[in-house]
Amino acid sequence: MKILLVDDSTTMRRIQRNQIETLGIKDIIEAGDGREALTVLKDNMPIDVILLDWNMPVMDGFTFLKEVRAQESYKNIKIVMCTSESEKRGSWRR
Repeated sequence: MKILLVDDSTTMRRIQRNQIETLGIKDIIEAGDGREALTVLKDNMPIDVILLDWNMPVMDGFTFLKEVRAQESYKNIKIVMCTSESEKRGSWRR
C-alpha cells in the first residue's frame, strides 16, 4: 500500500508517518501543499490512499480534492481529509 501525506505542517506529516509506520506500512510519500501534491501524485502512481489537510497555502485541500476527482485516472484513490485548528473558535463556525 502506498500513502501520500499532504499537509503544510512538517510536524503533522511526521506524526501521521509515525502512526502509519506502526501499522507496518513503509511506502509513504509527502507533499507540503496541494500543488506540490498534484506533481507528487502524478510521479508516484499508483497511490492507494491520500491523507489530505484542508488548510494549506498555494493550493488548499478542497481545491486539490476537486482537481483529483476531475481525473478519471485517479478515481480509485481513497482520500481522507484530516485537519486541525489551533484556535478555540474555528473559522468554519463563522
